[in-house]
Formats: sequence, structure tokens, C-alpha cells
Amino acid sequence: MKYLSEGGFPEVVLSGNLELLKQYFRDIIQKDIVMRHDVRTKSILEKMAIYLISNATKTTSIESLKKTFNISYKLSFTYLDYLKEAFLLFELPQFFYSLKRQQRAFKKIYAVDCGLANAVSLKFFEDKGRLLENCVFLHLLQQGGELYYYKTKNNLEVDFLLKDFSDKIMPIQVTWSLESKKTKNRELGSLISALDELKCKEGLILTYDEEDNILVDNKIIRIKPVYKWLLEK
Repeated sequence: MKYLSEGGFPEVVLSGNLELLKQYFRDIIQKDIVMRHDVRTKSILEKMAIYLISNATKTTSIESLKKTFNISYKLSFTYLDYLKEAFLLFELPQFFYSLKRQQRAFKKIYAVDCGLANAVSLKFFEDKGRLLENCVFLHLLQQGGELYYYKTKNNLEVDFLLKDFSDKIMPIQVTWSLESKKTKNRELGSLISALDELKCKEGLILTYDEEDNILVDNKIIRIKPVYKWLLEK
């Protein structure tokens, strides 16, 4: 839980000084973006960065950023590109077999570090499930392979779709807990629909501390605590 709230920057972990996270954010904005690209509207750039970090794990589009910040489409695109180039944010595309559809679809946004996200957005820590999802994304990103999110034909979302170097596809859901029957039915329903559509035999649900195996229509759903899954990779 400490990693989820404080992140993984070495100096922050060793010193316990969480104020460093705010300084890292300011330095990235000022030194890696404003000074490098001669940005003239720093306040808008910073507000956009905070907005996107606060909404990490959610989908976004250039059009929505244009409307939110009352700026041009071109400037919205440029500022988002700067934030990605500085590795403050990452984009996750939606899976489509068609590259054209994939490029047009909304992207999900993830923060470079859970601790930094908490430091600049107090609201982010209130949703533990989103923290866990951001943590899983960062780890999957390090593993290589192709990474997407997936929408079923009936518009159910699967958090991640990992396609490894052997072209094996693994749909992955992330939720803090499956204790609620409603949550469990929702997560299983999305995953089973994805398995059917993608013709996969195995799916994974990552939780904070629950573990189980569920067999449904000759498909196996493995439920694992994130900490055990991290140690396996």
C-alpha cells in the first residue's frame, strides 16, 4: 500500500520526503517542457497536466481537451505530446485489428508514478482501484509486448489486453476487491465476453489481496493479488 501512495522514485522512498514529488512535477513542467519547447502559456500546460494525471486510467481525446481548456485542437495535441515526450504521462490505445480504427479511438491515460499522481492530485488517492490499475499498467509497460485496453461488442471494458512476443493474448482486469457481488459479476462478465470474442481460454483478474481460480465454459479465470503477480514477473 505504501508503494501505491508514495510511488517508486528512489530518493522519495529512501527519504520519505513526499514534497519531492511536487518538486519533480514542477521540474518536469519547467525544465523538460517549458524551457525546451519555449512554451508561452505555462499555466494552461500545467493545468492540463494536473487534469490528465487526476483522470489517470480514464479515456481522453484531443477534442475533449480542446473544450476543457478552451484552446485550439493543435495546441491541445501539442501539449499532450509534450507531456508524453517528458514521460509524465502514457497513452494506452484501444485494441482493434484495424490500425485506422485504433488510431481514431479514445486513448486511456496513465501517470508515470502513483506517488507523483497523489502529490499533484489529492482526489486520485481516494480511488484505490485506479491506483492499483495505474500500478499494473506501469509494470506491464516494462514487460514488453503489445499493450491495449479492450471494448467488447456490447461496450464492456477490459482494462488491459497484453499480446506477448508469441502473439498470445491475455485479457486482464484490475479491481481493488471482488467482495461485492455486483463488482464481481461486472468484472467477470467483461472478461468472459472478451475471452469469447478473442477466442482465448484464460483471463486474469488482479486484486489487492484476493486469490482464486474460476472455471467458466472451459475458460479459466485466475484471480491473483497484485503483489504476488508482481513477484512472478
